[in-house]
Amino acid sequence: MSMRTKTVGIFGGVILFGMNTALADGQNADITLIQPSFSTQGIPGISTPINNDFGYLRYGVQSYWVRDPLIYLENNLDQGAVVSRRLLNQIGMEYDFSNRFGVHASLPVALQWASEVPSLSRNGLAVGDLQAGAYGSVYQYKDLRFGAKANILIPTSTNDAWLGETSPRLGLLGNVATRWQDLDLALQMGPHFRSAVNTDLDFVLGNEWIIDAGLKWNIWPNKVALTSSYHARHGLNNLFRGGAENSKEITSGIQWIEGDHTWQLGLATGINDGYGASEFQAFVGYTVHRMPRAPIEEVIPQPTVEEPVVIVEPEIEEEEWKPEEFAKVVADQIIIREDIQFVIGTDQIVEASLPTLQFVAKLINEDVQIGHVVIEGHASEEGTHQYNYDLSNLRARAIFKALAESNVHPDRMSHRGYGEALPKNLGDDEAALAENRRVEFHIIRQDPPETKLELRTLRSAPWAEKIIEFIIPTPVTPKSDTEVYEEEVFETEPETPPENSSVENGSDADTPIVPSPPTDVQEPMNTPNTEGDTP
Repeated sequence: MSMRTKTVGIFGGVILFGMNTALADGQNADITLIQPSFSTQGIPGISTPINNDFGYLRYGVQSYWVRDPLIYLENNLDQGAVVSRRLLNQIGMEYDFSNRFGVHASLPVALQWASEVPSLSRNGLAVGDLQAGAYGSVYQYKDLRFGAKANILIPTSTNDAWLGETSPRLGLLGNVATRWQDLDLALQMGPHFRSAVNTDLDFVLGNEWIIDAGLKWNIWPNKVALTSSYHARHGLNNLFRGGAENSKEITSGIQWIEGDHTWQLGLATGINDGYGASEFQAFVGYTVHRMPRAPIEEVIPQPTVEEPVVIVEPEIEEEEWKPEEFAKVVADQIIIREDIQFVIGTDQIVEASLPTLQFVAKLINEDVQIGHVVIEGHASEEGTHQYNYDLSNLRARAIFKALAESNVHPDRMSHRGYGEALPKNLGDDEAALAENRRVEFHIIRQDPPETKLELRTLRSAPWAEKIIEFIIPTPVTPKSDTEVYEEEVFETEPETPPENSSVENGSDADTPIVPSPPTDVQEPMNTPNTEGDTP
């Protein structure tokens, strides 16, 4: 018996008892082995217990070109392929309500042709059963994450298309995932309940046990990964005996992430005689990820609303932040009001955080005393050390680019990532982990302020295919020694102040006469230290 015949042949031959059996009454069966998964952290065909925050949406399509998933045998003789060629398109979505719970839905649409047994199937366009359900994260122990998934399949399929069944089915899956260095490992298993389809050859397509296992090698973190997986369906009525109701398939592929978009390419083949295990299969997938827009714009009070409200004015004056402020200079740091947000697991800055970065750029450009800014990226202890280090570097670099595109000269900035090496909060709860995932702006001041800034004008940035105009601060003009001496003498009080001294009685205490150099001037830095430690 050929591989093509052995792969799926038994199922097709034993499922009928002439044209007057259940199939003649419109009964059908779903022979699809690999169910879609639209998670960026996941492996094709395997759900993941890793969820995101409220409003995180993923949607896309995964297409499979399948050859010979179902062959009709009669008396162990090949009668031809019931499904010879199939282009299966799985359209679906996943939506997270929290970091522990989400819902999913998908619908298969297939184009089938070249059936060699026309009485048992149809050619052309066909629709499968609608699948919907929920998933969630149950428990986490160190790097191990445990979750669960529930599926219900609603009979919406086209008759005789081998894409669905006449009654609803229910699936319950438990899953576990972990990360070891650059490898993601995942496993899911559980029962699949379905109405039995009986045949004359003691074959029953009924309740099944599902096993899916796979790994992902992140050869370029958050960009490129290689995947491999194993998919199996074991009939509970024939669990230990083998046979057509037991199907096994292996897959391998590549995953590429670019911002909000994920592409997947791969190959698959059946490794046993079971139904649905194809002789050859190729798949391609495309998923779009939508991070919820941060409500920062809604939080900022509108001037038209605040002006007539007199009662609120004293409270606004007591607050640390003004409504129009996104950031401020405090000592040797630029403190931001709202954390810089990124798309989960990537270095892409969320659009809602761009106003904050534009305000930071304004502070740097307008303050000539800011000689150099060190952009530091920090991560929580989730994930491996190497992964956290790489991701923190990539995110710090992304902020560097964003500030440069806002006219901050590159010579006034440097960036580095520390991974989880410098935690802000030593706790292990979710609040502590979130606090440690941060970006900091440390200032290396140009001291004294009249020191000339030697900056070159960069007309074109290597990361952008456009000319970028950078704002170069105007240095303070140095005063002559005579001017400095006169200021110092003028501001120095005599040993015995006059009786009618205005300073003594406080009349002019709040009105400076002539600006004076800072009293805490340190030794001047000849060149801003772009690679030194943060003061």
